[in-house]
Amino acid sequence: MDMKKVLTTLMFAVVLTILTPQTFAEAFKPMDLLENGGGKSGNVPRGLETAGGIQKKIPLEITNLQATSTASTTFITWNTNKQSSGSVSYWITATSSSTTVPTVVSASTTSTTHEIALEGLIASTTYSYFVTSEDLYGNSTSSAEYEFSTGVITVPPQPPQPILSPAYFGITLHSNEDYYVTGFSEISAALGVINSSTGNTEILASGGNLDTSILADIVSDSNGDIIANEFLNRNGGTNRIIKIDKDTGTQTTITENGLFSSFAGQLGGIEVINNGNVIALDCKPVNGPVDCNGNVIEIDINTGTQTLLYSIQDYSFRGLAYNNASNTIYVVGRFKSTPEAETVVRLSSINLDTGSTTVITEGGYLTNTRDIIIDENGDFLVLEAPNTGASVVKVNRNDGEQSIISHIPGSINNASDISIESNGTILVLDLIEGIYKINPVNGIQTKFDIELQ
Repeated sequence: MDMKKVLTTLMFAVVLTILTPQTFAEAFKPMDLLENGGGKSGNVPRGLETAGGIQKKIPLEITNLQATSTASTTFITWNTNKQSSGSVSYWITATSSSTTVPTVVSASTTSTTHEIALEGLIASTTYSYFVTSEDLYGNSTSSAEYEFSTGVITVPPQPPQPILSPAYFGITLHSNEDYYVTGFSEISAALGVINSSTGNTEILASGGNLDTSILADIVSDSNGDIIANEFLNRNGGTNRIIKIDKDTGTQTTITENGLFSSFAGQLGGIEVINNGNVIALDCKPVNGPVDCNGNVIEIDINTGTQTLLYSIQDYSFRGLAYNNASNTIYVVGRFKSTPEAETVVRLSSINLDTGSTTVITEGGYLTNTRDIIIDENGDFLVLEAPNTGASVVKVNRNDGEQSIISHIPGSINNASDISIESNGTILVLDLIEGIYKINPVNGIQTKFDIELQ
C-alpha cells in the first residue's frame, strides 16, 4: 500500500470535513480564479491556474492600424490581441490637439477586429487621429497619432451657369449685425438690408442709375453708409464708386471712369482706409480683359480725385482686404511671373505707408479666387469658386499655410462674396442660392435663404 497516497487522501477528507460551504467558497473564489489565476491567498495547486488570469496579465496590443478615405468618410481599422472595445479620436490637423477637443467615435461592441467610420468630413482636408482599445479587465492602450487625408469631391466640369433673376453679388455687415446684400433682377439693381435672424429683407436703394447697373463689392464707412463699386451698362462701358445713405438710400456718385478700366467688371474690391478715403483695385487690360496689370487706386472721399498708388504687371486682382492697425492692404488674384509662365493665384500684402510688398502664399488650394477677408486672429479667409464647388480656404498670416475650412459642393461657379460676423461665423454669398453660414471650427454649413425683389 502506498502510504503517501493514503495520507494525502485522509488530509483532504479532513479539510473537507472542517470547511463549511461558506469557508470553502472563501478559500476558492471562482471569480478570483478567473481573474487572478489563484485563490484569495494567491496560492493554488498546480493546474488550477485559469486562462482568464493569464489573459489579464497579457499586455493589450494594437496592430494593423489603417485608414481608408473617401471625400466625406474615412474608415479606421485595426486589430487587437484580445477582445476589447474601440474608439477613434480625430481633429483637423491644422488645429492643435492640445487646444482643440477631438471628436471621439466609439464602437458599440467588443472584438479583436475593429472598424469605425468617421462620417461628415470635409473634402480635401488632412485630419490627425489615434485609436484606443480597452480589454475586459480594464487594461487600455492607445496608438500613436497618425494622419489621413479625405478625397476630392469629383464633379464633372460644368460651364458657368447663367445669371438668373435675382442674383446676389456683394455682402457686408450692417452696424447691428444684420447684412447688407447687393444684387439685381431683370428690373433693377438693388441694395437690401437682410435681417440676420429671420431673413426678412428691406430694400434700401434701387432704381435711378441702378436700373442698368450691377452693384458688386460693398463696404461700410465710419458713418455706416455704404460704399459700392458699380458697373454701369452691364455689357460694358462705365465703372464708378457710389455712396448710398444708410437711412434714405440716396445715391451719390463719388467718382467714375478716370483711371478705371473701360471693361465692365474689371474694377475689383474696395475698402475704406484710415483716412476715410477708398482704395479700389482695378485690372488694366494689356492684351484684352484677361491679361492685365493690377492697379491700386486711392479715391478721395470728398472730391473723388483718383490717385494711382501701385501698379503690378501681370497681376489680375480679384479680392481685397484691409488691416487698419498696420495700414496694409492684402490683394489676391491671378499672377504671371513672366509672359511665358503658368498663371498662379497669389496672395500678397502691400503696406500703404512704405509701399513694401510681400508674397504670403500662392497656388495650392487657391485656383479661382473671388474675394478675401481677415478673421479675428488676423488670418485670411479666401473664397474659392472652382467648378467642383466653392471652398473657404484659411491662410495662416505668419507662414502662409493653407487649409480648407469648408467645401460647398452645391455652389458651383456662383460663389460671389465672403464676410464674417463678430462671433466668427463665416458668410458666403452665392449668386443664386443666397447665404451660407459656416461654423469656423467644424466647417458645418447652414443655408440661409434671402430674397431681393
